Amino acid sequence: MVRRRALIVSAGLTGVASAVGLASYGQAPAGKAVTVSSTLIKPDRIAAGGRATLLVTVAISPGYHVNANKPDDENAIPTILELDALPKGKGVSFGKPVYPDAKVVTVGYSPTPIKAYEGTVTISIPVLTNAKVVHPGKTGISGRLTYQSCNATSCFPPATAPISASFIVNGVK
Repeated sequence: MVRRRALIVSAGLTGVASAVGLASYGQAPAGKAVTVSSTLIKPDRIAAGGRATLLVTVAISPGYHVNANKPDDENAIPTILELDALPKGKGVSFGKPVYPDAKVVTVGYSPTPIKAYEGTVTISIPVLTNAKVVHPGKTGISGRLTYQSCNATSCFPPATAPISASFIVNGVK
């Protein structure tokens, strides 16, 4: 596979071509191949200085897959979950995303199997509060999931799904 270079906000690249040379993307699927089915924070109430976990659940329709966050193929467009930074005075920070284990998938457009996600997967990110700075009350989190859906024979243009969640800081720890 050969990658065409272009700029997109989250992934920094776009395009996938066939193994025999540059080709256009496959036609986008009629329905949604990928849906962010839920975004929540557990627990949704945190003591100041406490921590929680943002859980982003992604439903991938049967017959489709998305590339893993760390695919073996350097030309594959990875799945990336990014959160928008909160103002420094908010006292909330995020850990690194934890991606699920990828499956090894055989596809017609690659001479070797690829690492991908299929079915329903959950990506998590630690949410930390600083007891010295955080303010009690509701805090919203926003970001985006960038991915490229494919079927067994072709890939579709990269897509970005917005995500948002909120939690409540109870008070000083």
